[in-house]
Amino acid sequence: MASITREDIADLTGRLYEAAYDAEAWPAAIRTLQDAFHGAAACFCIEFAHHADVVSGNCDPGYANLYLNDMLNHNQIWRPLMGAVDGLVATDQSFMTKAEFRSSVFYNEWYAPQGYLGSMACKVPAPQLGGSGFFIVTRGRTQPDFDAEDMAAMRLMAPVMMKVARLRQQFGALRVAERAEAALLANAGVGFALADHEGRLLHTSPTATDLLARAGLLARGDRLGVARTANAGESVGRTLQRLLARACAPQPGVLDGGSGELMLRPDPTRPDQVYAVAISPVRDAEAYGLSARGVAAVFVRQVGFGLPEGFSRMTRTLFGFSAREAEIAACLAAGGALKDAAASCGITMATARTYMARIFEKTETSQQSQVVALLRGLIPAPG
Repeated sequence: MASITREDIADLTGRLYEAAYDAEAWPAAIRTLQDAFHGAAACFCIEFAHHADVVSGNCDPGYANLYLNDMLNHNQIWRPLMGAVDGLVATDQSFMTKAEFRSSVFYNEWYAPQGYLGSMACKVPAPQLGGSGFFIVTRGRTQPDFDAEDMAAMRLMAPVMMKVARLRQQFGALRVAERAEAALLANAGVGFALADHEGRLLHTSPTATDLLARAGLLARGDRLGVARTANAGESVGRTLQRLLARACAPQPGVLDGGSGELMLRPDPTRPDQVYAVAISPVRDAEAYGLSARGVAAVFVRQVGFGLPEGFSRMTRTLFGFSAREAEIAACLAAGGALKDAAASCGITMATARTYMARIFEKTETSQQSQVVALLRGLIPAPG
C-alpha cells in the first residue's frame, strides 16, 4: 500500500529529530508517523523484561494501561524481537499467520476490541535503558494490511529511527546531568547565569535571579549591571563591565585569562549580606549558537560569617560540646579569634585554650583553622 512521498519522509524525519531533544514534540511526531504509514494508531515504546514504557502513543489510554498491566506477557509479536538486531522491520505476519494471530489472547483482548487489524514495527536501540525500543504503526480492520511495500518504506526510515532513539537517550542523560548540576549549585546557594559582552542575560537560574537582585546587580530585568536602587557605587559598575569585557574577549591560549571576581556589600549596615561574583569566559560559545562576540559565565553566592539560629545547639548535639565549648566554637565560626571568644565569654586566654583543647579532641582536629572549616561546613548556604 505504501505511497509515502519525499515530503512525507522529510516531514517525519524532522518531527522525529525534534522529539529527540524536546519531549513535548513526541505527540506530533507520533501522529506524523501514523499518518505517513496510513495507520489508525502509532507509538514509540521501550520493552523491558517484565514491563514496558510508552514514550508516546495515541491509542486509547485505557487499553494502554491494560497492555502495561495485563497484556505484556501475551504479546507474541514484539516481545520475540527484543533480541533481534536494531533496524529490523517486521509485522505481525512475520511471526505467525493471520489466522493464528486472530486466535491469540493478544488479538482478542487488545487488538480486536479497539478495531485494530495488525501492526508493523521497527526495532531501535535502548542499551542505556536495558530494554528494546520499538516504533509501531497499527492499522484498523477497515484498512488494508501491511505489505512488502510498507515494510520497504519503513526500512528507509529505520536509520533515522535508530539515530533518534540514541539521541533521545543522549539528550535525556544531558538533561538529567544539567538538572543535577543545577540542583547541586542551588543547594550550595550558588546562582548561575550567562551574559554577553554588554551584560544582556542569556540565561539565569532561579537562584541567580534572586541573588543578583539582592546584590543590586540587575540593572533591568534582562541585563547585568548596577541597579538604580542599589547602594553600590560607580566603581562597582565599571568593575563589572571590565570583568564582562575580559571574559567575552579572553586571551588566546590562556584558559583562565578572562576570569575575575567581584565582592560587594549592597547594604553597609548588613555585614552578613556580602555577595561574591565570579565571571569566567565560556569557551566555543559560537559553536553552541551563542554570541560570536563572546559569552561569560556568571556565578554568584552570598557569603559572610553570620550563623544560623540554633547553631550552638546543633554543635552540642553533633560533637557533644558543653555550653561553654559551643559558645567558643560559635565565636570562631563567626570569624572571631580565640581572644575574641575569651573576651565574649568573660574567661582568661588560658581557660579559653583549655576549652579549645577539648574542642580539638571532640572534633578530631588539631588546628583552629580545621575547626573553623568543619563548623562552617555545617552552615546551610544562604537562601
